[in-house]
Order: sequence, then structure tokens, then C-alpha cells
Amino acid sequence: MSSGILQLGNILGCILQPIYLCLFIIFTKKLSKKRMIFIILTIMQYFIIQNIAKFDLNINADLLFIILFYLNIKVLYGKKGRITDLITYIISFLLMGIVNMICILLFGIKIITIIIANIVLILFIIFIKEKLNNIEKFYNKFWNKHDFKFIKSVTIRGFSATLTIITFVILHFWITYGVFIGRR
Repeated sequence: MSSGILQLGNILGCILQPIYLCLFIIFTKKLSKKRMIFIILTIMQYFIIQNIAKFDLNINADLLFIILFYLNIKVLYGKKGRITDLITYIISFLLMGIVNMICILLFGIKIITIIIANIVLILFIIFIKEKLNNIEKFYNKFWNKHDFKFIKSVTIRGFSATLTIITFVILHFWITYGVFIGRR
């Protein structure tokens, strides 16, 4: 692939991926105000992090982005921003990784793969937007509850921590695999 095509794919990814991540949070939290500001701010930060702040294998860039993404929610939405938004982000990121892996296995590493994967994600989120609020309701109900007999908050926190660790391990191996294949 030429460097021009790679740069175009990078620019498309820097626009479509933050849109997907923002829509996931917007629909999960049922945010109705400041949506465009949130999306534009997130796209700008994502673009800067991915293209200007160079890190080793982009893992550190993704960690920096999740922190800025959470800060965007806290600054723009105040008390609606909760620590559980980080887990919601991880869930959306895991879904994005799975769809990207499937698309790469089906279509190979091409610019059309980036477009297809991101459009599929955005359409999927729009299609299930009414169901996404169940994630927020679940975490609001169980995150700090100690008297509920069926499921304890420590179980939810443990599951969330495990999901986060698994996501970053999968991300690490996927990027390592991509770097290894890319060097062939």
C-alpha cells in the first residue's frame, strides 16, 4: 500500500472511530445536549493523539485517549460522568476490536476494510441505540449496592476489571500480530 492510501485510511479512522465511540456513550447515557461539541472535541483529540503524539505500538496512545475521553464526559456533562463510563468505553472498544478483526480477516488490510468496519459499527450502534441504556442502568443499579443479595457490587467491579484487563491484553496481542504481519 502506498503511503497516501495509508494516510487516507488513518484520517478516515481518526474520524469514524471517535464518532462510533461517542455515539456509543451518547446512546448509553442518553445524552441529549452538547453532542456535537463532544463528538468534535473527541475527533480532534483522537486525531492529535494518533498522528502527533507518537507512542510505542499505539497502546499508550489508546490509554491517553481513554483518559481524555473520560475527561470530556466529566467536563461537558458534569455529574452525569461516572467512573463506570470507563467500563462502558471498554465495552465499546472491545466491540470495535471484534468487528475490526472480523473485517480484516474477511477483507484483508485495505482501506475499504477500515470504511466497512467503522460504518458497520456506527450503523449497529444506531440500530440498537434504545438497548444501550441498559448498560448504564445496570451499572447505576449494581455499582455501589451492598445489600442486594443476587449480585454484589464487588462482583460487578471484579467483572469490570477483568473485562478491562482482557481487552488490553487482546489489544496488545492484536497490535503485536499486526506489527509482525506488517513487517513481512
